[in-house]
Amino acid sequence: MTRRFAALAAALCLTLTTLTATAGAASYFPRYTGGGGSIVAALDALGINSSYSNRSKIAAANGITGYSGSAAQNTRLLELLKQGRLARPGASTAPSLYAGLTAANLGRVSFIRQNKNTCKATAAAMAVNVVLGSNRHSTASMIYSGVLCRNLDGNVYAGSDGNSYRAAYKPDSYVGSLGELERAVDAALSQGLPIVAAVHSAASRHHWIVVVGRDANGGYLAVDPARSGSGSMASQARSMAAMGYSFGLADYAQPHYGYISFHRI
Repeated sequence: MTRRFAALAAALCLTLTTLTATAGAASYFPRYTGGGGSIVAALDALGINSSYSNRSKIAAANGITGYSGSAAQNTRLLELLKQGRLARPGASTAPSLYAGLTAANLGRVSFIRQNKNTCKATAAAMAVNVVLGSNRHSTASMIYSGVLCRNLDGNVYAGSDGNSYRAAYKPDSYVGSLGELERAVDAALSQGLPIVAAVHSAASRHHWIVVVGRDANGGYLAVDPARSGSGSMASQARSMAAMGYSFGLADYAQPHYGYISFHRI
């Protein structure tokens, strides 16, 4: 009797495991392995309705609010489809807040609180540490000859995943545009990388934070060096909107949209 019960329990466990795996797989569209750069073509290749109406539903199911068919939104959908993580509308899935090196290292790297006027240097130190997967840099190591953030443009860092990443640095004086900064942020997050971004709020017209992921609603998650606290960077990640930040430095005649991003080479 005991043997029979054990056999039945094992069979039930196997069945539940199989059903769970099947349900999880069914929550997502099949992974797209083609080389195309169009979400419409990719969906068509998989036999999925690629109409604007259906893409809007797919976008909403994947935390992209206010879908308009923009290049950034479609790129995000295509990236998820290539990763096999594009959720089907109506499916029950847990949102993935982080990806890539950010997912691997955000809980391993320490939060660093800024000193007065060192927000960018502190944010840069944390972002580089996420790429490296270790607490190698501090605010002080990002300050050179009194400059509040050394010129990181072109610097190459050995990522904890074995790949090399080159930094691109657009400083305070860089005007840029909101669209450029948003595209840079979206590109970084789609590759699972942190990005340091210039922001402002009602309390500060000139500030820098580290954008690290997206929340369940598709909004940006960020680590603010001006916060009090300690622990890992993961423990300090908050919704950028909830913290009251918007992109751009607002203490110029027109906003300046600087950032520090990382690109695999």
